[in-house]
Amino acid sequence: QHNTTQHNTTQHNTTQHNTTQHYTTPCIASHATHHTPPHTNLFLHTSPNLVRYCVYLVFQRCGAVLNTLKTYERMHSLSNWKLTKVLESNDPIGRAITLRTLCNVPDLLGDDLKIHHNIRNCFESTHALEREATVYAMDTLCARSPVFAQGVLEQLETMINSVTVSRDIKLKLIRICRTMHHSSSMANKARNICRQLLTEYPARIFVMITLDTL
Repeated sequence: QHNTTQHNTTQHNTTQHNTTQHYTTPCIASHATHHTPPHTNLFLHTSPNLVRYCVYLVFQRCGAVLNTLKTYERMHSLSNWKLTKVLESNDPIGRAITLRTLCNVPDLLGDDLKIHHNIRNCFESTHALEREATVYAMDTLCARSPVFAQGVLEQLETMINSVTVSRDIKLKLIRICRTMHHSSSMANKARNICRQLLTEYPARIFVMITLDTL
């Protein structure tokens, strides 16, 4: 029985290797966006997180290609309908995986206010993995979307000063200020926040990160 299991595992790995070797990443990405049926809800609340993680790995590999495909409207609605519903669920691990999945296609999210709102809401979670994923999502999307960056900038100082936020998350939030370059007013406000932090957080690590961000 052990030999049979080992043989099946080896056969599966060989098939997976041959598939990825035979088909290029653009081919896989294009097929996914054109031929994925609407009823295949891999990211609904009934899906196990293992399946969501596998989808995340596909997006991680094909994200650069997906961002350049000529199927913006289809991919936009696809990610909206399949992925973001999990952000409204009560599963923090599922939400964390979904956030990191969406980060692989930031250009396809555009200025979707519903997605922006859901991402910011996830920061209220007390789950460490979800909060880290939220900060990563905010950092990624702020660099691409002026609309999202403006919404985050208005709450950034409050987030940093919150007593429920750990030191490591505070430092990552400070680094988000370096993405606030979409307009002179945003850059000035981010600079003022950093200058104020130099006074409020005199610890060496905070000073180093803040100065580096400036």
